[in-house]
Parts: sequence; C-alpha cells; structure tokens
Amino acid sequence: MKTDNSSPIVTLNFSSRNSLLNANSELIAHLQDRLKAKRFRPQEGDNTKLAYMRVYLQAIQVQ
Repeated sequence: MKTDNSSPIVTLNFSSRNSLLNANSELIAHLQDRLKAKRFRPQEGDNTKLAYMRVYLQAIQVQ
C-alpha cells in the first residue's frame, strides 16, 4: 500500500463567518492566479483538484 506523506493534514476551522470568508477568499485567489495567465496550461492533478474544490465549496455552503 502506497501512502503519501508529502503534505501535512490541514485542520479547517469554519466556526465563524469570518473564517468562512477567509477560506473562500483563498480559494478564489488561487483560481484567479491560475486563470489570469496568458495561456491556461492544464496540470496533471487538475481533475482531482477540481473535484475536491467542489466538495470544499459544498461544505462551506452547508456550514
């Protein structure tokens, strides 16, 4: 079994409106950085990352 220990576990705290807004702002900034380049170049994990972003946004909406 292969395990990936390259990135630490990030604990997300959405206990306040401000923390939700900060998390959403970071996500928007990351997407804007990728999209504002002259030419969009897909990366290897984009499909997986987009799936996680969708789930992340759904969790924020439910919160």
